[in-house]
Amino acid sequence: MNREEITVPLSDFDLLFGRFMEQLAGAPAPEVFLAACLASSHLASGHICVDLKDYAGASIFFPHAQTGLAAPPWDRWAECLRCSKVVGEPFDYRPLILDDSLLYLYRYWRYERRLADLIIQRAGQVDNKYDPERFKAEIESLIPPSDGDQTNWLKVAAFTAATKKLALISGGPGTGKTYLTARIMALLTKLEAPRLLNIALVAPTGKAATRLMESIQDARWHLPHIPLPTETFTLHRLLKMRPHHPSSPYTPENPLPYEVIMMDEASMVDLPLFSRLLYALKDDARVILLGDKDQLASVEPGAVFGELCNTSAAAGYSFDFVGECKKITGEELPPSPPRGALSDSLVVLRKNFRFPAQSAIHQLSEAVRNGDEGSFMETLRSKGGEVTWVRWESWKNLSAMMEEIIVRGYAPYLKAKEVEEAFSLFHKFRVLCAIREGPLGMENVNRLIESILAKKGLLSPRRPWYEKMPVMITKNDYGLRLMNGDCGLILREKNYLAAFFPDEEGKMKSYHPAHLPPYETVYAMTVHKSQGSEFDEVLVVLPDRLSPVLTRELLYTAVTRARERLAIIASEEILLATLNRKTERTSGLARLLSKA
Repeated sequence: MNREEITVPLSDFDLLFGRFMEQLAGAPAPEVFLAACLASSHLASGHICVDLKDYAGASIFFPHAQTGLAAPPWDRWAECLRCSKVVGEPFDYRPLILDDSLLYLYRYWRYERRLADLIIQRAGQVDNKYDPERFKAEIESLIPPSDGDQTNWLKVAAFTAATKKLALISGGPGTGKTYLTARIMALLTKLEAPRLLNIALVAPTGKAATRLMESIQDARWHLPHIPLPTETFTLHRLLKMRPHHPSSPYTPENPLPYEVIMMDEASMVDLPLFSRLLYALKDDARVILLGDKDQLASVEPGAVFGELCNTSAAAGYSFDFVGECKKITGEELPPSPPRGALSDSLVVLRKNFRFPAQSAIHQLSEAVRNGDEGSFMETLRSKGGEVTWVRWESWKNLSAMMEEIIVRGYAPYLKAKEVEEAFSLFHKFRVLCAIREGPLGMENVNRLIESILAKKGLLSPRRPWYEKMPVMITKNDYGLRLMNGDCGLILREKNYLAAFFPDEEGKMKSYHPAHLPPYETVYAMTVHKSQGSEFDEVLVVLPDRLSPVLTRELLYTAVTRARERLAIIASEEILLATLNRKTERTSGLARLLSKA
């Protein structure tokens, strides 16, 4: 860390919060003001806390306020904070909590501590109540053996989900998470038969919940006579949380009624929601979390799923787990002394069933995931139609750089005659942007795409609506059953325009556009919004200058949205900078779990 000067982009709120803490302290206290500003700023950037040792002894400049402060050496700074009446130690009830060198807002210290305690408690619970022979027969009937001598991680994951009260299953697109979700539910249902299990299928957003339900409906064709759940919940709806209200009516004294909580897209869930969920469960409830640990974390503070997986990834499996897994699944796992509370709870799905090993998209995604600069650039430069790199020139030439790809991607749906055909073709292609604003942001790229398609005579854009206009809902409306992230099309119905969206059963439902909740045009969408979606072809547009959002996780998420074709518009400098910058969110969760 450069000890001469560190620039911190504080907001007006951060500065007001710092002054408020200094006022509560009862005397001028620049050390408290600076620490409180940093804690607030870090929280707004997705961190749970700030490690003050990273700033001790440095000159800190606040460009927004055109001012700066010199941070004292750590020992003196810590002593000043401990003497302040607004700063407490762990388990004190003060506005700020100092835990070693980590400074928290009290509420977030409480969320993190409670979550760590609940995870440790649940991870230590093992469920061995099932008859081994029946258990073995049911797993073999639901998950076929793998080809060759490779470990069948799908079987290991199903075994883990059925024997642990907390299971973490991580895998990239094409590794079988969707397939596994239905098989785990079927396995638990058959093992508990004739008693019916009360299972809740959960996802962080309305769009993810809808996709989860679609996958379960597809699975019913292959799993007849098994009573799979018929409803999915968003986390907020499951916990009955109201907008802008931090609490849920469910507590240990009034827990959720479910015996199994199976949550998809767990990487998108922030620390407060994770904490509220586990706090709301019965003591003996089973929690199964599925996601991709290498994908983008939540927009809100915390990166819980990734942190839990990365904390456990190098721990290895205990001898007891390896022996039981071998007995039930026949799969050989290398044992090693467990080094963490979650060592037996994590399964990483390694085999990709969608892409062959020589697939350029698969090779590119693996290079991004591993931060392999050489392999990444070699794959990007290789000739072939699967991956295309359009080198950035100037934002003034953006229309010409995009035109061929845009017309190829969107012309088919614009020429479709039927509603279902238009929807099917529209969801084959999407443009993904890293940022919302600026020449290469989502908002401007949407306008540019409209102009390209209008110039080709494929549409006639008008405001507020026009025929074939794609829209994405940005705020849940439970009355209309339209959720944040749902995508629809404005189409002509008889002599007027209507907004069409698929319902839970995939049937088209129409709405008057004026009755829709808040929405935005969606030829292009942000990479964050694309999580949980996949398209046959994807065009990724990165900005022409560095931004805090440009990280390896964002690039990995963007690349893995493509199934068949991928194009990237970016300079080599921006691509390499993005590849080499990992998301780092400060928290004490890993430290608390390692102590266990």
